[in-house]
Amino acid sequence: MNMALSTQACAYRFDASDWEDINEMRYLLGRQADPLRRAFSRFNEPLSSSELLNHLESTHFAYFKALSVPSADDDMILIGEYGQAIGHTYLISRWLGGRDAGVLRDHPTVVASQRVWSLSKKERKTLEARWTDEILENQMETILEAGVEYNMLQTPLGAKFQERTRHVLCSKRIIACTTTGAAIFRDAIQDAGPEILVVEEAGEVLECHVLAALGYDTKQLILIGDHKCVLIPLPS
Repeated sequence: MNMALSTQACAYRFDASDWEDINEMRYLLGRQADPLRRAFSRFNEPLSSSELLNHLESTHFAYFKALSVPSADDDMILIGEYGQAIGHTYLISRWLGGRDAGVLRDHPTVVASQRVWSLSKKERKTLEARWTDEILENQMETILEAGVEYNMLQTPLGAKFQERTRHVLCSKRIIACTTTGAAIFRDAIQDAGPEILVVEEAGEVLECHVLAALGYDTKQLILIGDHKCVLIPLPS
């Protein structure tokens, strides 16, 4: 006889209002998935010179000022060694590579930042590693925040789809499951309010799994295994 949860008869069905709620939750969940996906993508990509420069602007402004390409006078375009326009990461790229300021070495902004440009290549690498760690830490915080928001939206959707399970379990006198099943369907099982919990092969089950299976309505805990049976009355 098949006693699997999925085969149990249940008259409970979602109505139009239920599906409206589900579709709304799915929409919100899908919208929150985008910032979480973007946060993971940024974390997995190598850091660019532009990202380092943006980080310096808000955290280490003296370095940002020293490593930012100065604006040209009279809206002129700064030209590099090979006749190409100088990009905004020109200075920080040369600095990270252990080189000097190139065609801008005599620019007043660079001359005024000789303390930054006089650092050795090893000192520059140490600073780059420190800044990289700061950026990665910020990215991890962003992932955590986006993940928390995603989980908060996912929880009611999961609970909605467990309503059928809840109705089935609440109609039964005996519920049999593995410790994994007890964890997956914990909320539905707790709503059924079983008063007696029997753990077979208790010697092979971790204490934390037993505790996770206990509910507010549990009055007796019976542990069976290794030729011993322990009946533990729980305080009311």
